Amino acid sequence: LEFIDEKNIIFTNGIGEIFKYNFDKKIFTSIKSNLNQIYESQDFKGKIIKHLFGRFGIKDLYWDRPDGKLYASMTVENKKNSACYAMGIFEADLSSKIKHNEIANLNFKEFFKMKACHKHFNGHATGGRISSSKGKIIFTVGDLDLNLYGDRKIAQNKANAVGKVIAINKDGSFEVLSSGHRNPQGLYVLDEDIFITEHGPFGGDEINLIKKGKHYGYPYYSYGFAYSKDDIFRKPHSNGYEKPIYYFSPSIATSEISFYKEDQFDKWKNKFIVAGLGSESLWLLDYDMQNKRFMS
Repeated sequence: LEFIDEKNIIFTNGIGEIFKYNFDKKIFTSIKSNLNQIYESQDFKGKIIKHLFGRFGIKDLYWDRPDGKLYASMTVENKKNSACYAMGIFEADLSSKIKHNEIANLNFKEFFKMKACHKHFNGHATGGRISSSKGKIIFTVGDLDLNLYGDRKIAQNKANAVGKVIAINKDGSFEVLSSGHRNPQGLYVLDEDIFITEHGPFGGDEINLIKKGKHYGYPYYSYGFAYSKDDIFRKPHSNGYEKPIYYFSPSIATSEISFYKEDQFDKWKNKFIVAGLGSESLWLLDYDMQNKRFMS
């Protein structure tokens, strides 16, 4: 979801249907859009690859206010009936000049699509969070489980976006900011610092402060275990692999991360909030701005 202003939000569900809600009037309405048609047109789950399974659909919705663009990310098929899958972002014009009650129709078009073909794909470790920094779109891309079940060389290739945090230019080209990520499902840009959360394999969920050119360890280093509960990962991170600035073990199934700057809750001000899916929890973290570390 995104706040249009203090009274109105715009949001989507997993299949790309878009809605708006007004808190004052308590009015819930649908917005016409082609995002659901784009989702439906992928036509991949169980139809092209036998026994395909996983978490498909819309991953994030992001409003780039300065540019007036609304971005939505999802799992995409690279080419029709190709059995090649990746992550993509679609954009629609949501100019800041448009008042919330005038948003009746949104037309999404392709903004970014990963070009590399991935056929051994089960749809879980996709990432897909969107933000912006320095005029570029920041995008988290999971390893698509290639490090476990597919061709590990793809996820470790510095030329593609798999298992990476990338910065996308407005023309759709991109540069890799960091690699060695499994499934980054939380993203927050604080000033110029990029924070992500990512799922460990079985335990070892991480919060990472992204440094350009760094490898964050996966699948070589992790504070978790294999799903067989075998201890196959090295720990702690060494040999040039970047350590997380915080990790959860046992896992909380990390999701979104946010930084609270407002005044409604004094004891939460200037703290990070992390959502846990499996734990059905919110975690509040004190952060030392000067030394860039979590304290409690």
